[in-house]
Amino acid sequence: MGKYKSLMDDFEILHNDGERFWNAEVLTDQAIAALEVQDVGVAHLTWVHYFDCHRPRRRHAAHDFGRSAAGVFDSNVAFVDRHLGRLFEYLRSSGRLDTTVVFITADHGEAFMEHGAMDHSNKPYENNTLVPLIVRVPGESPGRFGQPVGLIDVGPTALGFMGVRVQPAYRGVDLRPSTWAGGLPRRPIISETPRNLIESSFFTWALVDWPYKVLWDVRSNTTEVFDLGQDPGELHNLADRDPVLAGRMRQTLGEWIDRETARTGAVGPGDEGLGDDDE
Repeated sequence: MGKYKSLMDDFEILHNDGERFWNAEVLTDQAIAALEVQDVGVAHLTWVHYFDCHRPRRRHAAHDFGRSAAGVFDSNVAFVDRHLGRLFEYLRSSGRLDTTVVFITADHGEAFMEHGAMDHSNKPYENNTLVPLIVRVPGESPGRFGQPVGLIDVGPTALGFMGVRVQPAYRGVDLRPSTWAGGLPRRPIISETPRNLIESSFFTWALVDWPYKVLWDVRSNTTEVFDLGQDPGELHNLADRDPVLAGRMRQTLGEWIDRETARTGAVGPGDEGLGDDDE
């Protein structure tokens, strides 16, 4: 098996050999085999990266949701879910689940023409940015936050459960219930179109200040504002209907961009900020 060059000391990463595509069944088999030889008395991190829902996708006969692009995607979601169940059953039957913190999440969603685009790397609508974040901790009661959180919070939360001090450079927050007994602080959640795609037709910032969300398309200099509580599909742009709300959301995003620009240098096209006149 090959190894990726690690950016951290003592961090070994195993990956698929050559051009072989590891589906959820094979990957789960390999994950169980790797866990079998790990010393249960030594703390470790195991990251199992299921790739089935990404292209190229294949439809699974046992999980048939039709031949449409969305149906094939759902078929792969069900296939991964089935084999995640096998992994959790192994953890349970081996006694490891009692000492294991489990995170389930994804890096992005997929679009199926809801806003005229397919797949991801287009505008950061909810179909691209709303992903699951499920955490199971031995001995912890189930709970749910009433406001959005971000993948930026995964690192601090994992470190918190391990008793490791979170470095000031981390931008997220520790989501452990004991840390925020009075509720999470109000804060914006930021997403953007990737800037590493030279041919991309979009470069868009998005900010969620629940329940409202603003998207600023830098290339076309247009703004969209949605009430996610009432319009989770982002079908009704409020930018023209409610200019006061739109102005407030643009200002919040502009202030965030300006702070980031001052902290790290230019953040990309349009790094001068977003003023009230930028419609």
